[in-house]
Amino acid sequence: MNVIYTRRLTTTVVAAAMVLAAPLVASGTASAASPVVTAIPDECQYPAQVLDLTNWKLTLPTGDDESPEEITQPELETFAVAPWFRSKSNCNGVRFRAAVNGVTTSGSGYPRSELREMTDDGTEKAAWSPTSGTHTMTFTEAFNHLPEEKPHLVGAQIHDADDDVTVFRLEETSLYITKGDDTHFKLVTDDYKLGTKYEGKFVVSDGEIDVYYNGELQTTIEHTGSGNYFKAGAYTQANCTNSSPCSSSNYGQVSIFKLAVTHTSDSAEPVETTDPVETPEPVETTEPVETPAPTECEYPADVLDLTDWKVTLPTGDDESPEEIKQPALNTFTDSTWFTASDDCSDVQFRAAVNGVTTSGSGYPRSELREMTEDGTENASWSPTSGTHTMTFTEAFDHLPLVKSHLVGAQIHDSGDDVTVFRLEGTSLYITKGDDTHHKLVTDDYQLGTSYEGKFVVSDGEIDVYYNGVLQTTIEHTGSGNYFKAGAYTQANCTNSDPCTDDNYGQVSISKLAVTHTS
Repeated sequence: MNVIYTRRLTTTVVAAAMVLAAPLVASGTASAASPVVTAIPDECQYPAQVLDLTNWKLTLPTGDDESPEEITQPELETFAVAPWFRSKSNCNGVRFRAAVNGVTTSGSGYPRSELREMTDDGTEKAAWSPTSGTHTMTFTEAFNHLPEEKPHLVGAQIHDADDDVTVFRLEETSLYITKGDDTHFKLVTDDYKLGTKYEGKFVVSDGEIDVYYNGELQTTIEHTGSGNYFKAGAYTQANCTNSSPCSSSNYGQVSIFKLAVTHTSDSAEPVETTDPVETPEPVETTEPVETPAPTECEYPADVLDLTDWKVTLPTGDDESPEEIKQPALNTFTDSTWFTASDDCSDVQFRAAVNGVTTSGSGYPRSELREMTEDGTENASWSPTSGTHTMTFTEAFDHLPLVKSHLVGAQIHDSGDDVTVFRLEGTSLYITKGDDTHHKLVTDDYQLGTSYEGKFVVSDGEIDVYYNGVLQTTIEHTGSGNYFKAGAYTQANCTNSDPCTDDNYGQVSISKLAVTHTS
């Protein structure tokens, strides 16, 4: 497995790892808005400050083969690790992420960042009987991100001594309640929107499991198996054999906002093992259940995996634009220049003609630059060794006035751009070095139209695709290569008027994936 970063953290190390950069101030260009950087506040530096994790342990997608890392109490109280297990910056939930190339347990082929129910303040494994007492888990969660190709993800489950008994399982837009090996036992909704919060509940008593969704009973499952326990988090139902790319950029993610477990004996008062969840009034539902619009994308990193990227903004000092790197990039947004869309479907990159430029260019950008080592080192690869691929889905939304030129994605080497997707008015080109009109893709591009682009670099050649069709092959052997994506506005105040924030280029990116193979 490559890319995944793992470390068992002490309280001191976590504090250093999770406190992000202070807010950055744009000082060089009065007309360019200052970005907002949000750190994880002290009051929710650790997930245990958001959810009561007293009687839980955590399994991570990191560690050794078939021996993933497990964090138990009391260490779990002061543990966090980005991006696999961390608090949301507004302190209202905890994010669980598991990539397809993650470490798995010996009993499963799939990775997880998932809580497992415990007892006795987290020192013993829970194992209760479905025929004695009443056992309830109530949770509020949202599925945020699905793996590619096999977009399947489990968010909560009951497990017995042998296998999972019933789970909440999302397959693309279809949310199911399972029963044993029947993964499609009960369809809850076929129109689930990523980021939509819902309340789930398991109530187990007298050999039956009642399963609720937003207060409405969905199904009752008979079950008498022994050694039961609850689980909650992100259990990604994909791996490198059925999902590509095989990298940390391909993952499942779940956010949990409330989590409570209670167990009662047949003659006793309830014993709360975690803080109770306030249950909302029942929601009248029809089959399938209609779900509201998604709400869970505070930051661009909630929409795109930005682990191995940095962003260059059109703000800062003259010839020294602001750059946001990891780990600050994970919780960074700027409402004008770099932000998630309202419906959580894409990230919007904007650069105005009056924006700050780099020393090597006369044009402003809001653009990602490829990095390595979890965003700590500049990527620099050879086009003659290995295969290097960037696939992206994007749309050109807005062009600058007078000189209506905009770049949306590119390959750059140590000297200059090698090839880019460049829009001029309604004409979309693939460039080759200084030949900005090397290949005309279409002369009738309509603003807002999404397309899939792909660069595949191998053996000194670059194959460039548009919507799955090979457009051109470019010979290239230059060194120090890296990918870029975003809005690189090809206009400035000398050739475009007015010289204001309202005159800009904008690109929206909904999917972005990079792979490198030797």
